[in-house]
Amino acid sequence: MDENISVLKGLGLTMYEAQAYLTLTSLISSTASEVAENQAFLAVKYMIF
Repeated sequence: MDENISVLKGLGLTMYEAQAYLTLTSLISSTASEVAENQAFLAVKYMIF
């Protein structure tokens, strides 16, 4: 997985974006609830106050 993150960072993604991308692509056939459980950190980072 570290190699995949390195490649994605080489393409211009941040560490956070690379991790989110890899998590989402691993959940490609998941339900919305399953994605939400695995991506809870996204809601925190991008919450607008």
